[in-house]
Amino acid sequence: MNNTVRYSRRANLGNFEHHELEMVTVIQDGQDRSAVVQDLMAFVTSALNGEAAKVKEGVVKPVVAKLKAEVPKAEVPKVETLKVSDLKVEETKVETVGEVVKPEAKPRVETKKVTRGASKITAYDRTFDPHKNLLGSFLDNSMPGWKKKEILDKCKETSVKMSGKDFLDANGDMLETFRTGFMESFAKLN
Repeated sequence: MNNTVRYSRRANLGNFEHHELEMVTVIQDGQDRSAVVQDLMAFVTSALNGEAAKVKEGVVKPVVAKLKAEVPKAEVPKVETLKVSDLKVEETKVETVGEVVKPEAKPRVETKKVTRGASKITAYDRTFDPHKNLLGSFLDNSMPGWKKKEILDKCKETSVKMSGKDFLDANGDMLETFRTGFMESFAKLN
């Protein structure tokens, strides 16, 4: 039978810190094992609480007693907020073979609301996704198959011509004048 008893206990200090004490003792011949265990537990607990160790004389004779190192407080890295002005843009050189043609930047057509009488009218902006989606729904209903290459190209050309035209009413519905104007402009391309 093993003659040693080992007991350890951890005291939480908060903030992910703790103290831990581990004691090992040898049971002498004729000693009651349960009494030695209870005394060892009392000794470790009182030592961790900062009290003088209270054990019966001669019952527990510590062989090894060590205070484990305190776990260092977890350090949280400081997060810095960057401003856009702090960022640097670096140019990347690209080597090409042959002539490179740089596309011309197309001026953006601003969407504007025009007030006419009591209603508000929104102009068509082909670069604005909600407008593109509305036009796509209109074309799905009025020209099934419009996504085929030759028809799609004509639809794009017509869309460019319709930029800035009255498009939506105050309720966000497509104007009938835009629908007919689009179809007439599309028909002239054929």
